[in-house]
Amino acid sequence: MEIEEFIESFDGNQREVIQIIHNLMIEIPGIDPKIRFKVPFYYRKTWVCYMNPIKGNAVELCFVRAKELDYSKKYLTFGKRVQVGGIMMTKPDKIDLPLIGLIVEEALALDESTPYTFKKKR
Repeated sequence: MEIEEFIESFDGNQREVIQIIHNLMIEIPGIDPKIRFKVPFYYRKTWVCYMNPIKGNAVELCFVRAKELDYSKKYLTFGKRVQVGGIMMTKPDKIDLPLIGLIVEEALALDESTPYTFKKKR
């Protein structure tokens, strides 16, 4: 499945939110969008973030290394997750694009400067 097909599979506000975030991400130089685990992921060196459609017309933009972000942590929700944090969006006109841009910028800087190391629990 291509990302365009993924976007077209949604309706209304959810589709608009996904389209807006996707357009923001593909404008960033060096970003490579791919469908993984049935959702859009955005890469540079490693996974930076992904969009997670939520039942009930919401979309969560999730940052894979949110735990390692400094400035952005106060704007992200973690729920029961330790590593991944996200921003929930339901209406296209309520998306805070400047804030999302800053968080993406911080996540990309982390991706460039600090290699991701996965430590498996034993």
